[in-house]
Amino acid sequence: MTHTNTGSPLQKPKSKSKKTHTHRPSQKYILTMNAQADTSKATHNKSRPPNHKKEQRKISTMKILQLLPASIFVLSCCNDAAQARNIVTTNDGIAIATTNQSGLRRSLVTYDANTSQQDVHQFSNLPNTIRGFDDVALDSDAMTRLGGVVAFAIDASSGLVCSFNLAEVSSLQLIGCTTQRVSTSPFVGIDAQRGTLVVSGGTGGVSTFRYDTSTGRLSSRPTIRNQSLNEIGHPSVTLVSRNMAALCTDTRSGFGITIANINQSSRSLDRSRFFPVENTVNFKYTISPGMSCEGLLQLCSL
Repeated sequence: MTHTNTGSPLQKPKSKSKKTHTHRPSQKYILTMNAQADTSKATHNKSRPPNHKKEQRKISTMKILQLLPASIFVLSCCNDAAQARNIVTTNDGIAIATTNQSGLRRSLVTYDANTSQQDVHQFSNLPNTIRGFDDVALDSDAMTRLGGVVAFAIDASSGLVCSFNLAEVSSLQLIGCTTQRVSTSPFVGIDAQRGTLVVSGGTGGVSTFRYDTSTGRLSSRPTIRNQSLNEIGHPSVTLVSRNMAALCTDTRSGFGITIANINQSSRSLDRSRFFPVENTVNFKYTISPGMSCEGLLQLCSL
């Protein structure tokens, strides 16, 4: 299974072999780093003003520069460094990332920017259906009874989401995983806030889960599963609040941001507004959704 950071339009291919069914992670917050230290591959990341007071839940372009040591742990400084992809960071400088490195797909990597400590966490009790993790999210406001923040990771292959207790860089404990598959193809992104987790779902529709903010335990089945908003699809998502999602949207006439209200009682998403994204900087069509949608998603999270 191949995961890349150079996205293509979210439209379904005209022909596709079942044997080459490829899931791609969300263009949101992707930080690709390799052993050659090619920092030019750090793309599609959120940016926010450096003096913003709200706790940062997703790593931004400015934060990448400020937390450069947090990036180095996957570069060439360390012979045994893990190669990370999607990455989120806590307010106190602990990063958690997925990895595409052979043999570590079912693992997560943490790094402390303050001490330069890196740990690779393997979970022996993961469901066998999980082949690897492709996107991560963090609810820094949810403190578990174990004394950590709640982290989440999604496996695009199985369509399952797992939650973890992140107490410190060396302590990442699996809490549990969902049991019902949700759509993840061909792009997927997740975000979580105050008991609500949203899966963007690609072309298969949006899904939501509930979780206990005091324990981090996810509901085993989604409250909303693969709901279509009558668009081609959604490669990524940012939660504006626990009941409002901003979805990067591929429409039949371009890209934009859909604001959707999450109705927990009726188990449905209600489209509220749509903001089209004009490609004013002449990005190629294949990368413009990741660049332009994410810029607006950043504004939604302020």
